[in-house]
Amino acid sequence: MAILKPILQVALEAEAADETSFPKDVLELICRRVGFKCNVTLIEYNWDEGLSFAGLFNLIFKSDNTSNPAYSVGLANVALTSERMDIAHLINSLFEFEYVILIEESDLVPVSGGSFFASLFARIASLQVWAGSASIFITFVMLTALAAGLTVNTTNRAIGSVITRLWNASFGLFGVAIGQDEIRFTKVDFRSLPSLYAVWFLWSSVIIMAIGSFLPYFLTVTTSTIPFTDFESLLQSDYTLLGSELAIKSLNDTMDSDARRISDHMVQTKTSYLVGANMSPLQAYKSLHGGKPTALMSQRSLETFGDLDFPNCPRTISAISNIKKGKLSNIFTTKDSPYRNLFDREYLILLEHGFLKHLHTMAYIKGKQNNPEHKRGHCTPKDFSSTRVVSQHKPIAWGNISFLYWFLLGALGLSGACCVLELTINLRSGYARSQLKAAIDRRRASTYPLVSSDT
Repeated sequence: MAILKPILQVALEAEAADETSFPKDVLELICRRVGFKCNVTLIEYNWDEGLSFAGLFNLIFKSDNTSNPAYSVGLANVALTSERMDIAHLINSLFEFEYVILIEESDLVPVSGGSFFASLFARIASLQVWAGSASIFITFVMLTALAAGLTVNTTNRAIGSVITRLWNASFGLFGVAIGQDEIRFTKVDFRSLPSLYAVWFLWSSVIIMAIGSFLPYFLTVTTSTIPFTDFESLLQSDYTLLGSELAIKSLNDTMDSDARRISDHMVQTKTSYLVGANMSPLQAYKSLHGGKPTALMSQRSLETFGDLDFPNCPRTISAISNIKKGKLSNIFTTKDSPYRNLFDREYLILLEHGFLKHLHTMAYIKGKQNNPEHKRGHCTPKDFSSTRVVSQHKPIAWGNISFLYWFLLGALGLSGACCVLELTINLRSGYARSQLKAAIDRRRASTYPLVSSDT
């Protein structure tokens, strides 16, 4: 039985697609990387002809024959300006979709994007790392088999079956370090303790590889403090829905009962909030109502603005800028690198079941950087790099260093610690003391050859 991929419904206005050079295959690229099946539809409409929100919704989705899509996102316009983006967000909230709510960084589980191990393990899913891991494991098996073939016990008998010899070569050699056995190599005259260190080095490499390979799957960005899972629990939570007069009127004009319920519980923002103030409606509302958690739905879209130096940058950028650096390597391949610059702004969307499960990056950077409209409506790459990061830890850039070398360095450090421990145990063992005493006696004999033991 084939496993059905979740479907992402995306409606893209044809004029917007031409103006932004946002190709259809970019959306399909995202869908491939996140494992979705995408239905991208180009639509034609004109607001001047009096097309309502409900009519636009029908134009986008009612003609689609797909049954029970897992995710439905109506992007009538793709991030051209903040005004155009309102339409897409408002469509998502008007009809049979769950509600797009402002999620601030305090709602996110800390991911420690700047820590050493988070930076180290974030890129482990690449093919090169898996190839390096496989080569180390193969080398480990070969050296272990070689060590097992060369070792014999004190009675010069074979150590046993191949499995037993492999086991002894890996772990049984520990007995040498603590003086319980006297395994020697048949081809060389030094004891097998160096072989033990080599095996421990390889074991630590493999263990670190294995742990690092699975760690990224546990770094999914999830919500922990969002106090609602559906519309009913949203109304009972401390979150407040804000909306402009136009947004509330648009909700009331629909035939959808949920849309009307939303409008009944929305707090209308007044235009006077913004007169003479360089702040968003959300900032103005928060300045009057303290730190109460707020979700804003207005003519200018669901506001995701915060107290940043650049008002046009979503506040969520501060929380996930570090996460983005690690996650993009799992989404994009070298073949897709030309598209990486198309993705800069992040949108946090409550999916069909009402909670934020995965963070997917879908955004657009307009090519004409000198366009005044672009500067007003977008968080430009320059602004993005200058945005204050909530975390006090700066992300560590490992891009110029081979990732495999860091694994080997970690394994070397672990094996070095094991060596120190083994040497300490060895010096405390009776076997080591007897060997040390014999060495001292030989040194005395060579230093004082004329001294007789009878005197």
